[in-house]
Amino acid sequence: MNLRYQCTRWLLVPGILVGSAALGTISVTPVPGDPLRGDGNTQRNLVTYQDLFSPKHPSSPVDDAAFTLPQNAARPEDVFEGRLDLMDTVSSGGVKLVHQEFSSSGDISAWFHLPRFSFEFVQNGSHLIPVNQGLVFTGTPAWNYIIGPGRVWREEDDSGYSRASFPFALVERNQNCVHNGEMMFLFSNRKRQRISNVRYQVTQETCKYLKLDMWGQLAATYSYYRIAHVDQLRTDHAMEIANRIPRKSFAALGTDFKDSDVNLAGFFKTVKHLENITTYGLYINGVDYAGPCHTRYGEYAFCEEMRLPSYSTAKSAFVSVAMMRLAKLYGRDVYRQLIRDYVLQCTQGEFPAKSCYRTRELRFADQSRIPRLRE
Repeated sequence: MNLRYQCTRWLLVPGILVGSAALGTISVTPVPGDPLRGDGNTQRNLVTYQDLFSPKHPSSPVDDAAFTLPQNAARPEDVFEGRLDLMDTVSSGGVKLVHQEFSSSGDISAWFHLPRFSFEFVQNGSHLIPVNQGLVFTGTPAWNYIIGPGRVWREEDDSGYSRASFPFALVERNQNCVHNGEMMFLFSNRKRQRISNVRYQVTQETCKYLKLDMWGQLAATYSYYRIAHVDQLRTDHAMEIANRIPRKSFAALGTDFKDSDVNLAGFFKTVKHLENITTYGLYINGVDYAGPCHTRYGEYAFCEEMRLPSYSTAKSAFVSVAMMRLAKLYGRDVYRQLIRDYVLQCTQGEFPAKSCYRTRELRFADQSRIPRLRE
């Protein structure tokens, strides 16, 4: 199970039209915050127009801020709708192994390259939306994909092309590890060459035993065609954005609760390796106070869309909420009652003396011996 920074963090964007059509001709539910109002003068110096059309491959990842919607970005003049295919993914790109705790005597090259990439996107204003935002099985021994919604905009120095950027995650096959990255490219429905090369990099993960950087620049094709139910995708995306939980920075806790003497630094006193924190936050009074999403190359460009692995979060959360519900219905004494008085099979497991408030620990028990609980 994979969470997306738990509270609605992924979108879908539609775009309709090809040729010389303009965004203004599309009648769809607009996404809150659109249209962009900048003039496109962004002073870009990373992943430039020249870089994306160059045959030269990057020698390393760049600051992840290069993939972010910049200040002063202008409204795009093109709409992406159709399929994006990347060429030669399984043998291209660079990799730097940061940390590895497992060994393998077989071929591990699949871990160091992207799986085959072929995905449909639509667009709504400045929002680029993958049609499929769930876990996509690739058939490779290493990675599956999760593709997230991104942005589309125009910059003055891109020679009339529109610029697109979106997040993606490499999810370890049959495991919970998630490695987060971004992609960026230029495209146009009005030019003979519709798409540039696609720059990608993976610079962050929630994984203890495998940490690595991956990067590269791949040739790509953009196949335009009408996507089924495109208006519904656009509307769903706009509604998802409009109904997100209000979000503030983690630092805002100090001002919003200034009379409580909150010590923000105290949240990390027991953390030995701060560099291993993916992100953090608190949900208080209907507000998501969220920390940044750190990578080895700055801040992740799509922090709100970052996919986080569940590990045992779902099991722990379910049991905790269930216990609180029981306490509300039957009183706090329920916390002191013994499981074995209600579930005979527990006396055959590893926790015969545990009381109900430790029920969450049953996930470590020999569940083959307590079939009714497992069901």
